[in-house]
Amino acid sequence: MAASVGSSTSGAPLGKLTLCLYEGKNLMACDVTGTSDPYCVIRFGKQEAISEVVYKTLTPVWDVHKNSFMLDVTEPHHLEIHMWDRDRGTADDYMGYVCLPPSEYLKATSKCKLWLPLLKPAKKRRKKKDRGSILISIQYLDYTALLNRIISSESDIIPRVCVRTVKNDLAHAVVALYLCKRIALPLIKTLIQQEVERTSDPNTLFRTNSMATKCMLEFAHLTGSIYLKKTLQEPVETILQNPVSIEVDPHKLTPEELDQVNTNMNVLKNSVSMFLRSIVSSSRSCPAPIREVCKYLYDTVHAKFPDYAIRLVGGFIVLRFLCPAVAAPENHGLAASAADVLPASRRHLILVSKVLQNIANGCVLMKEECMQAINPFIESQNSTVQSFFVALTETSCSEKSLLMVPDPPLDEQIRHLDLINSYLCDSLPDIIEEDLAAGVADDELKAKKELFALLNLKYQTGDVRKPTADVAYIAHLHRKRYFTEETLRGSETNTLSLP
Repeated sequence: MAASVGSSTSGAPLGKLTLCLYEGKNLMACDVTGTSDPYCVIRFGKQEAISEVVYKTLTPVWDVHKNSFMLDVTEPHHLEIHMWDRDRGTADDYMGYVCLPPSEYLKATSKCKLWLPLLKPAKKRRKKKDRGSILISIQYLDYTALLNRIISSESDIIPRVCVRTVKNDLAHAVVALYLCKRIALPLIKTLIQQEVERTSDPNTLFRTNSMATKCMLEFAHLTGSIYLKKTLQEPVETILQNPVSIEVDPHKLTPEELDQVNTNMNVLKNSVSMFLRSIVSSSRSCPAPIREVCKYLYDTVHAKFPDYAIRLVGGFIVLRFLCPAVAAPENHGLAASAADVLPASRRHLILVSKVLQNIANGCVLMKEECMQAINPFIESQNSTVQSFFVALTETSCSEKSLLMVPDPPLDEQIRHLDLINSYLCDSLPDIIEEDLAAGVADDELKAKKELFALLNLKYQTGDVRKPTADVAYIAHLHRKRYFTEETLRGSETNTLSLP
């Protein structure tokens, strides 16, 4: 079984560690002037960053807004802060380090500001010497606990955020993480239910700018990519390997080519038939999770708008899921690149996609004058496609069938959670105000306020930024490193005096 969100297969933590540098005191004098030019190099696994240099002082004060760092925690690395004295023309002098093992910084679940003494690696330590100390703050945000909190069965936060924020990146992040937790289907069903409940005109249901549509489409791509390729690969390759023009618009043809319109229209019909055969014969191979969405979509819409239920199933599967892959196969793994889709093949695939869209949309007839000759063919496909859509709704599945979907890598999970946190911070104040006006119970309001305070790290620490490395300095540090992961075992580490 794949690892759940919030941990790796080895049980490693998953979260964010915020580090801020404030000041130092009683530092070593490394220059002949009796002062130093201190700066810090932060190391956390493969993440490295450098602070600003504070010149000519033994009591540096850093601008916390420019020396705050957000570190991704996906493995139990030690947090290292190495202090150096900046020299011009000679190698920088090493002044000491602060090192916090995971057992220490994972305890800092609220902002912890404290002085820590600078240490020196064991292999370089000849005699005990006071190297001064540094004032830092750290805070660890446990994404495991956070995710469990915001997606618990009692929480309505994510669906409400989705209603407010119609963004493709949010839809992808939410669906990917819900799939990891094996609860994606309840989320999709909730969004479908909300969309139908607040819609009075069925013609506006599940438009492109609907968050329910975006999440359904992300769900289909994440659970049905193999199905999509299996269904469309052969007909797409047939057209790509035979890049002949089938233009049916007389305005785009030369006088010499006008007599080819009827022939081209017949070729187009044959191509659409080829795609339809592959699509309508795929109901059994369509993944159970996608069929479950189709079933719930049909049942929910049918209860309020019975005449639109099967059409919306077709719109989801063909219009939203399959047709974009037909028109742009390079974006869905059906062609290696856009360069492999020649202009003639592109036009061919776009025309096929247009006809398929009209067939899926209840066999709506083509309005363009040049395409009206294909309308009888479109009408003749009605019973075939309707039977296919009905077949997709005659099934059900459980979340166990989603176990075949691999979890995204931990660094990708971190990016998803970062994005969700950002949107949560933007939406939670409005959600809290709505709950206040609605007279929601005090304990629910308190939980939301606590969550907002927990997430809102950017207001607690100033301008937190991702670690960025100055290549020259980091290369210098690697050449003259006193301290590595291997020597860490024999060196001192710092401890936090936390309650």
